[in-house]
Amino acid sequence: MIEFVVFLLVSVGAVLASGEKQDIVVLLAEDDGSVGKVIVTSNGGSQTLDKAGLSTTIIDTDQTPTAPVTLAKTEIDELFGTALAAHPPIPLYFKLFFESGTAILDAESKTRLPVIIAAAQNRKHAKISVIGHTDRSGSAEINARIALQRAEEIRTLLINEGLSADAITARSHGEHDNFVPTADGVSEAQNRRVEINIR
Repeated sequence: MIEFVVFLLVSVGAVLASGEKQDIVVLLAEDDGSVGKVIVTSNGGSQTLDKAGLSTTIIDTDQTPTAPVTLAKTEIDELFGTALAAHPPIPLYFKLFFESGTAILDAESKTRLPVIIAAAQNRKHAKISVIGHTDRSGSAEINARIALQRAEEIRTLLINEGLSADAITARSHGEHDNFVPTADGVSEAQNRRVEINIR
């Protein structure tokens, strides 16, 4: 499961042939096709962009931004191609869950592995962080060990799938940093996890 929410907005300052400066703002879709919403405001008013490719231009800060127009992909590439090419990819975030007291993935998490492996393999020059967690049943010392075993298990799995060992770090947060806050000694399935961040 990918757990992140973000929208992509690009803006560029351009100089017209007349020498006037203008700011162009365009809203882009995410890789999954989802689109956020942005309100572009100047001293003169505002315009809402809520569809992929919609753009507005601020010619003068005392005037309302221009009525939204849709830019073709070729226009977006021409205006923003260099900036978009230099923009790092958005980090991907995944959670996998484990059986109590073990480094064995639960059944549902096993089904997510191919998506995570593909995401990591498709990310050029990926840097991957794997952080192991436990619930608060058992001692803090044992939980720190189990959390590290979970992180190392996933790290090894990724290496066995052809990812560079140098690009993957594994560490333990033990019973600290619970996803679901609980009292000490409480078993909570949502806390028995690894968090995988692919950058």
